[in-house]
Amino acid sequence: MLKDGKNAQAFPEFGPERRGAPVRSYLRIDDQPILLRTPVTAPDTVVVMDATLLERRDTVLGIKPGGLLLVNAPERPPVVVSVPVRMAWVDAMRISASLFGKQIPNTAMLGAWCRVDGIVGQAAIEAAIREWFPAKHAEKNIEAARRAWDAVEVAELEASSASDTAKGSSAFAFLDDYPIIATAFPGEGGAGRTGSWRISDPVVDAQRCVRCGRCVTACPEGVVAMTEDGVTIDLTYCKGCGICAVECPVQAIRSGEVGA
Repeated sequence: MLKDGKNAQAFPEFGPERRGAPVRSYLRIDDQPILLRTPVTAPDTVVVMDATLLERRDTVLGIKPGGLLLVNAPERPPVVVSVPVRMAWVDAMRISASLFGKQIPNTAMLGAWCRVDGIVGQAAIEAAIREWFPAKHAEKNIEAARRAWDAVEVAELEASSASDTAKGSSAFAFLDDYPIIATAFPGEGGAGRTGSWRISDPVVDAQRCVRCGRCVTACPEGVVAMTEDGVTIDLTYCKGCGICAVECPVQAIRSGEVGA
């Protein structure tokens, strides 16, 4: 943005977040100096880095009519919106995996956003990548941005029906998804289904486990259970935060590689 002569402001929003929890970040771009220092509540554009986050009703909350919704997804994802928007999607995971050998979708999503939003030029994005990335990584990241630029798809998305949006119409309606007691029984998790962002899996050593239940009460997502067969963890909703491993008094749980 700065290379195109614009002013920019970016910052994340989080509390005492643990590793693996979804995070919301904000970006403002203007031709004039930006003096506002508050979260963006009515965005012109919403970029969703993992399509599973669309299951949270607050993800697209406040987007302006005619705004842009850009999603990292291999195909057009289902989404409920209260106003008509322009939706775009691109398989940034596949692009990044083919270039880097792992799923790092950032620069691919940057290229897609640059194409569909048009606020910042492609040349400026590539110049910034060359400036900030070491030479051995810059060209692959530029290629990721270019591939996403070419691959991104766009469609007009009409406002959903009143029955679809009524439950999520309140600014605080997403709180309905959060359990009052998160540690009673394993469930769908307060932060929703985990997408591709978990960087480690909890591994349980059944021989060490003394069935104390501390991991069950410590799990912030409520996805750990004590069964007749021992500790079970629902990886569909586990965020890989590692709290269960830290709290285990006999080191019966450790953080391992995803999918190992």
